Amino acid sequence: MRIYFIGICGTAMGNVALSLRARGHDVAGSDRGIYPPMSEVLSEAAIELHDGFDRRFLAGWAPELVVVGNAASRGNDQLEYMLEQRSIPFISMPEAVRRFLLEDRDRMVVAGTHGKTTTSCAAAFLLQTAGFQPGYLIGGVPQDLDSGANLGSLGAPFVLEGDEYDSAIFDKRSKFQHYFPNILLVNNLEFDHGDIFLNDSDYLRSFTHLVRLVPTNGTILINADDPQCLSLAENAYCRIQSVGFGSDADYRIFDFEDDSLGSKFKVRGPRGLICEMSARLNAAFNARNLVMAAVGSALLVGDEARWGEFLEILSEFQGVKRRMELRFESDACCIFEDFGHHPTAIGSSLESLKRRFPEHELWVAFEPRSNTTVTNRFQAELEHAFEKADHLHIAPIFRIERIEQSDRLAPKSLITRSGSQGESWDDWSKFESYLVDQMVASARKRILVFFSNGSFNGLITSVTKALKG
Repeated sequence: MRIYFIGICGTAMGNVALSLRARGHDVAGSDRGIYPPMSEVLSEAAIELHDGFDRRFLAGWAPELVVVGNAASRGNDQLEYMLEQRSIPFISMPEAVRRFLLEDRDRMVVAGTHGKTTTSCAAAFLLQTAGFQPGYLIGGVPQDLDSGANLGSLGAPFVLEGDEYDSAIFDKRSKFQHYFPNILLVNNLEFDHGDIFLNDSDYLRSFTHLVRLVPTNGTILINADDPQCLSLAENAYCRIQSVGFGSDADYRIFDFEDDSLGSKFKVRGPRGLICEMSARLNAAFNARNLVMAAVGSALLVGDEARWGEFLEILSEFQGVKRRMELRFESDACCIFEDFGHHPTAIGSSLESLKRRFPEHELWVAFEPRSNTTVTNRFQAELEHAFEKADHLHIAPIFRIERIEQSDRLAPKSLITRSGSQGESWDDWSKFESYLVDQMVASARKRILVFFSNGSFNGLITSVTKALKG
């Protein structure tokens, strides 16, 4: 089949396009700004790329089916062409995944506000290491796998990162509602994506719909420490198991320790089995992510008793790029990059850094870039999250002109109320010069962590290059 992708260079869309090409379909696509590394990977797979959304690209290629990314909106020339012609069938990306990649395969979907990418990567890594030849589709860049997408062997289990964001302009269901999991993992639930969901109840409602799609012979694995996750059990028609630090958890984590080398903890299973774990990943939330991945994978392959064996495999798991990724290290300074943009994830990460580096000053650079953090919806929560920072610097708000003054995040207030020293910046070049000067000239031990779900305008690379000399 000839399949055309509108918005092909996004990580998820690109990975789906690659998977369909691997299945033997002819694939092409368009995007605004064709750039590496995704453009190179797509081209190497013999996928034809068009820069921009000119309808002539689409019409000339004559597809039998079009996959429309959720970034495509009215005014996109190719979308307008399809709406006018009404002759080319089109579907959303998650519908393409369900239709072409998931047939006759047991599926594990990893959902929740935080930790989806890490947990799904961990599950894919351990299943591959254990010889199950899984398929997987992950919205990040794994450090332990060749890519974020793999077909695996036909009939083998499939691991999916379950995104709650909407599917397309014509399909406002969350992406994960297309995947119909046998095994569902829900790491945590906190309001996010204020551009899509109206409030906490609206956000929770989408997860409630997902829970109702798990069959009676399936299992839902939830965070025992999250009341919102626990409330999902009321809507389930299948077995519920829980992972957490509380005494009521079916898989209880205890004796957690965090240091500069990683973390150590123990897990007591439902039959009293205790497993000890040394992990390369830090932070308590990652301990829970790893246990969720191990137990979920054991359930997926129909042998829950292997959860301890699977957890041991994850002692070698290195994680995901841009999830507290170390970009530079010297005796005086360490620089980390993190995708964190939700207050809870940011706060937990900073607590972990404080435990790991108690003698260092903690510097934080934050780019308000997500559709929620550019607004004041999380103002109070971010003030609390950044309390651990000794120095807090706020980058220019992304596309600030699109946000009403009364709705914008207030960076100066955020710094003051967090109790940190720091500054909010309007000029990227001055911000870069300041950070380089501070990190290069410092005689004190410092940690600098960049938080952004974007590129941070290239500052991370610039600062690390300057430190490397």
